[in-house]
Amino acid sequence: MKYFSALQLMPHLKNQEYGNQLAARFLKSNEYQQERILENAKLLDSAPQLNEFHFPKTSTNETKDLLLFEGYGDAEKMTLLPSGEFKNKKIKIPQLKATDKQGRFEFIIEHKEDCAFITICKVTLKHRGKGYFYLMAQGIRDYCFNELKVNTIVGNARPPRTESGPDWRTELVTYRNNFTNGKPVQLTRLHVLWLNEPLALHGKILGSDDAESFCFLNPDKLAQFTADEFAEWDRICPKKNTRNSFTSLMKGKEVVL
Repeated sequence: MKYFSALQLMPHLKNQEYGNQLAARFLKSNEYQQERILENAKLLDSAPQLNEFHFPKTSTNETKDLLLFEGYGDAEKMTLLPSGEFKNKKIKIPQLKATDKQGRFEFIIEHKEDCAFITICKVTLKHRGKGYFYLMAQGIRDYCFNELKVNTIVGNARPPRTESGPDWRTELVTYRNNFTNGKPVQLTRLHVLWLNEPLALHGKILGSDDAESFCFLNPDKLAQFTADEFAEWDRICPKKNTRNSFTSLMKGKEVVL
Protein backbone atom coordinates (compact mmCIF):
# COMPACT_ATOMS: atom_id res chain seq x y z
CA MET A 1 0.00 0.00 0.00
CA LYS A 2 1.32 3.42 -0.95
CA TYR A 3 1.24 6.21 1.61
CA PHE A 4 0.93 9.84 0.58
CA SER A 5 1.40 12.84 2.83
CA ALA A 6 0.43 16.49 2.46
CA LEU A 7 4.10 17.24 3.16
CA GLN A 8 4.88 15.83 -0.30
CA LEU A 9 2.53 18.41 -1.76
CA MET A 10 3.89 21.48 0.04
CA PRO A 11 7.04 22.12 -2.11
CA HIS A 12 4.86 22.46 -5.20
CA LEU A 13 2.52 25.05 -3.69
CA LYS A 14 5.07 27.83 -3.32
CA ASN A 15 3.69 31.06 -4.81
CA GLN A 16 0.43 29.30 -5.73
CA GLU A 17 -2.52 31.59 -4.97
CA TYR A 18 -4.91 28.67 -4.54
CA GLY A 19 -2.50 26.29 -2.83
CA ASN A 20 -4.59 26.05 0.35
CA GLN A 21 -7.60 24.93 -1.66
CA LEU A 22 -5.55 22.20 -3.32
CA ALA A 23 -4.20 21.06 0.04
CA ALA A 24 -7.76 20.80 1.36
CA ARG A 25 -8.74 18.69 -1.67
CA PHE A 26 -5.74 16.45 -1.10
CA LEU A 27 -6.65 15.74 2.53
CA LYS A 28 -10.19 14.74 1.56
CA SER A 29 -9.09 12.45 -1.27
CA ASN A 30 -8.48 8.72 -1.36
CA GLU A 31 -5.04 7.24 -2.08
CA TYR A 32 -5.58 6.99 -5.83
CA GLN A 33 -6.75 10.61 -6.02
CA GLN A 34 -3.86 11.77 -3.84
CA GLU A 35 -1.38 10.10 -6.19
CA ARG A 36 -2.95 11.88 -9.17
CA ILE A 37 -2.89 15.20 -7.33
CA LEU A 38 0.81 14.82 -6.57
CA GLU A 39 1.58 13.99 -10.20
CA ASN A 40 -0.26 17.07 -11.43
CA ALA A 41 1.19 19.28 -8.69
CA LYS A 42 4.69 18.56 -10.01
CA LEU A 43 3.61 20.12 -13.29
CA LEU A 44 2.90 23.42 -11.52
CA ASP A 45 6.68 23.82 -11.25
CA SER A 46 7.28 23.06 -14.92
CA ALA A 47 7.84 25.63 -17.65
CA PRO A 48 5.03 26.02 -20.20
CA GLN A 49 5.00 23.32 -22.88
CA LEU A 50 5.35 24.92 -26.31
CA ASN A 51 3.35 23.16 -29.01
CA GLU A 52 3.35 25.26 -32.17
CA PHE A 53 5.08 28.41 -33.44
CA HIS A 54 3.58 31.22 -35.48
CA PHE A 55 5.87 33.56 -37.41
CA PRO A 56 5.22 35.88 -40.36
CA LYS A 57 6.36 34.76 -43.80
CA THR A 58 8.48 37.89 -44.26
CA SER A 59 11.04 39.20 -41.77
CA THR A 60 10.03 41.98 -39.38
CA ASN A 61 13.61 43.18 -38.86
CA GLU A 62 17.18 42.24 -39.63
CA THR A 63 20.82 42.63 -38.63
CA LYS A 64 23.91 42.42 -40.79
CA ASP A 65 23.84 38.59 -40.72
CA LEU A 66 20.33 37.63 -39.58
CA LEU A 67 16.73 37.90 -40.70
CA LEU A 68 14.42 38.39 -37.71
CA PHE A 69 10.80 37.25 -37.36
CA GLU A 70 8.70 38.35 -34.38
CA GLY A 71 5.96 35.89 -33.49
CA TYR A 72 4.69 33.68 -30.70
CA GLY A 73 4.33 30.09 -29.59
CA ASP A 74 1.13 28.34 -28.50
CA ALA A 75 1.79 26.76 -25.12
CA GLU A 76 0.08 25.01 -22.23
CA LYS A 77 0.74 25.60 -18.55
CA MET A 78 -0.69 23.70 -15.58
CA THR A 79 -2.49 26.11 -13.24
CA LEU A 80 -4.83 26.04 -10.25
CA LEU A 81 -8.42 27.25 -10.22
CA PRO A 82 -9.94 28.96 -7.12
CA SER A 83 -11.55 25.60 -6.29
CA GLY A 84 -8.14 23.94 -6.08
CA GLU A 85 -8.82 22.01 -9.29
CA PHE A 86 -6.12 21.73 -11.95
CA LYS A 87 -6.49 23.37 -15.36
CA ASN A 88 -4.19 23.12 -18.34
CA LYS A 89 -4.23 26.76 -19.42
CA LYS A 90 -3.51 27.72 -23.03
CA ILE A 91 -1.19 30.71 -23.37
CA LYS A 92 0.79 32.55 -26.04
CA ILE A 93 4.50 33.20 -25.45
CA PRO A 94 6.30 35.86 -27.53
CA GLN A 95 9.13 34.31 -29.54
CA LEU A 96 11.73 35.66 -31.94
CA LYS A 97 13.13 33.58 -34.78
CA ALA A 98 16.47 34.46 -36.33
CA THR A 99 17.68 32.85 -39.54
CA ASP A 100 21.17 33.13 -40.93
CA LYS A 101 21.09 35.08 -44.22
CA GLN A 102 23.22 32.35 -45.80
CA GLY A 103 20.74 29.68 -44.66
CA ARG A 104 23.22 27.80 -42.47
CA PHE A 105 21.35 27.89 -39.16
CA GLU A 106 18.40 29.33 -37.29
CA PHE A 107 17.39 29.85 -33.67
CA ILE A 108 14.29 30.81 -31.71
CA ILE A 109 14.59 32.72 -28.45
CA GLU A 110 12.37 34.10 -25.71
CA HIS A 111 13.56 37.45 -24.41
CA LYS A 112 12.78 38.37 -20.80
CA GLU A 113 14.34 41.56 -19.47
CA ASP A 114 18.05 40.79 -18.91
CA CYS A 115 17.91 37.14 -20.01
CA ALA A 116 17.37 35.30 -23.29
CA PHE A 117 16.14 31.69 -23.37
CA ILE A 118 17.06 29.52 -26.35
CA THR A 119 13.83 27.76 -27.27
CA ILE A 120 15.19 25.93 -30.32
CA CYS A 121 18.34 26.21 -32.39
CA LYS A 122 19.66 24.09 -35.23
CA VAL A 123 22.06 23.95 -38.13
CA THR A 124 19.99 23.34 -41.26
CA LEU A 125 20.09 19.77 -42.55
CA LYS A 126 22.08 20.43 -45.74
CA HIS A 127 24.77 22.26 -43.78
CA ARG A 128 25.31 19.75 -40.99
CA GLY A 129 28.73 18.17 -40.61
CA LYS A 130 30.48 21.32 -41.88
CA GLY A 131 31.41 22.84 -38.54
CA TYR A 132 28.64 25.45 -38.51
CA PHE A 133 27.59 24.70 -34.93
CA TYR A 134 30.22 27.15 -33.73
CA LEU A 135 28.97 29.84 -36.11
CA MET A 136 25.44 29.28 -34.80
CA ALA A 137 26.55 29.58 -31.15
CA GLN A 138 28.53 32.71 -32.01
CA GLY A 139 25.50 34.14 -33.83
CA ILE A 140 23.30 33.56 -30.77
CA ARG A 141 25.80 35.26 -28.46
CA ASP A 142 26.35 38.15 -30.86
CA TYR A 143 22.64 38.90 -31.24
CA CYS A 144 21.64 38.43 -27.60
CA PHE A 145 24.59 40.31 -26.08
CA ASN A 146 25.13 43.05 -28.67
CA GLU A 147 21.56 43.68 -29.84
CA LEU A 148 19.35 42.66 -26.89
CA LYS A 149 22.00 43.59 -24.27
CA VAL A 150 21.03 40.69 -21.98
CA ASN A 151 23.22 39.54 -19.10
CA THR A 152 22.75 35.81 -19.66
CA ILE A 153 21.62 33.35 -22.31
CA VAL A 154 20.10 30.09 -21.09
CA GLY A 155 19.47 26.87 -23.00
CA ASN A 156 19.38 23.10 -22.73
CA ALA A 157 21.46 20.56 -24.64
CA ARG A 158 18.64 18.44 -25.99
CA PRO A 159 17.88 17.90 -29.68
CA PRO A 160 14.56 19.40 -30.89
CA ARG A 161 11.55 17.18 -30.15
CA THR A 162 11.11 16.70 -33.90
CA GLU A 163 14.57 15.10 -33.97
CA SER A 164 14.29 12.99 -30.82
CA GLY A 165 15.76 9.75 -32.16
CA PRO A 166 19.07 8.56 -30.69
CA ASP A 167 22.16 9.90 -32.48
CA TRP A 168 25.62 11.24 -31.64
CA ARG A 169 24.11 14.17 -29.72
CA THR A 170 22.68 11.93 -27.00
CA GLU A 171 25.73 9.67 -26.56
CA LEU A 172 27.34 9.94 -23.12
CA VAL A 173 31.02 10.89 -22.87
CA THR A 174 33.34 11.68 -19.97
CA TYR A 175 33.48 15.42 -19.33
CA ARG A 176 35.74 15.50 -16.27
CA ASN A 177 36.18 13.60 -13.00
CA ASN A 178 34.03 14.11 -9.92
CA PHE A 179 35.94 16.26 -7.44
CA THR A 180 34.83 14.17 -4.46
CA ASN A 181 35.08 10.54 -5.54
CA GLY A 182 37.17 10.80 -8.70
CA LYS A 183 34.58 8.99 -10.82
CA PRO A 184 33.93 10.19 -14.39
CA VAL A 185 31.23 12.82 -14.84
CA GLN A 186 29.33 11.85 -17.97
CA LEU A 187 27.38 14.28 -20.13
CA THR A 188 25.93 14.00 -23.62
CA ARG A 189 28.13 14.94 -26.55
CA LEU A 190 25.82 17.84 -27.35
CA HIS A 191 26.04 19.16 -23.78
CA VAL A 192 29.84 19.01 -23.86
CA LEU A 193 29.82 20.81 -27.21
CA TRP A 194 27.89 23.73 -25.67
CA LEU A 195 30.01 23.81 -22.52
CA ASN A 196 33.21 24.02 -24.57
CA GLU A 197 31.99 27.28 -26.11
CA PRO A 198 33.45 30.63 -24.91
CA LEU A 199 31.61 32.17 -21.95
CA ALA A 200 29.65 28.95 -21.27
CA LEU A 201 28.87 27.45 -17.87
CA HIS A 202 26.69 24.58 -16.69
CA GLY A 203 23.24 25.92 -15.86
CA LYS A 204 23.43 24.51 -12.34
CA ILE A 205 25.97 27.20 -11.47
CA LEU A 206 23.14 29.72 -11.93
CA GLY A 207 20.67 27.56 -10.02
CA SER A 208 19.02 25.60 -12.84
CA ASP A 209 17.44 22.25 -11.94
CA ASP A 210 17.85 21.02 -15.53
CA ALA A 211 20.74 18.54 -15.68
CA GLU A 212 21.26 19.31 -19.38
CA SER A 213 21.23 23.09 -19.07
CA PHE A 214 23.94 25.57 -20.01
CA CYS A 215 24.29 29.33 -20.01
CA PHE A 216 26.42 32.07 -21.56
CA LEU A 217 27.54 35.09 -19.54
CA ASN A 218 27.86 38.53 -21.13
CA PRO A 219 31.58 39.46 -20.92
CA ASP A 220 30.68 43.13 -20.47
CA LYS A 221 28.97 42.22 -17.17
CA LEU A 222 31.85 40.26 -15.61
CA ALA A 223 33.95 43.10 -14.19
CA GLN A 224 32.51 42.44 -10.72
CA PHE A 225 34.07 38.96 -10.59
CA THR A 226 37.63 38.12 -9.57
CA ALA A 227 40.37 36.07 -11.19
CA ASP A 228 39.84 33.43 -8.49
CA GLU A 229 36.17 33.15 -9.44
CA PHE A 230 37.08 32.77 -13.11
CA ALA A 231 39.55 30.03 -12.19
CA GLU A 232 36.85 28.23 -10.18
CA TRP A 233 34.44 28.37 -13.12
CA ASP A 234 37.17 26.91 -15.32
CA ARG A 235 37.74 24.13 -12.80
CA ILE A 236 34.04 23.23 -12.70
CA CYS A 237 33.50 23.67 -16.45
CA PRO A 238 36.86 23.01 -18.15
CA LYS A 239 37.23 23.91 -21.83
CA LYS A 240 38.79 21.59 -24.41
CA ASN A 241 40.35 24.70 -25.96
CA THR A 242 41.95 26.61 -23.09
CA ARG A 243 41.69 29.83 -25.09
CA ASN A 244 37.94 29.62 -24.41
CA SER A 245 38.45 29.51 -20.62
CA PHE A 246 37.21 32.43 -18.55
CA THR A 247 40.73 33.00 -17.25
CA SER A 248 42.08 33.45 -20.78
CA LEU A 249 39.13 35.44 -22.09
CA MET A 250 39.09 37.92 -19.22
CA LYS A 251 42.81 38.77 -19.21
CA GLY A 252 42.12 41.98 -21.02
CA LYS A 253 41.80 40.18 -24.33
CA GLU A 254 39.06 40.94 -26.83
CA VAL A 255 36.30 38.36 -26.47
CA VAL A 256 34.98 36.90 -29.69
CA LEU A 257 31.26 36.51 -29.04
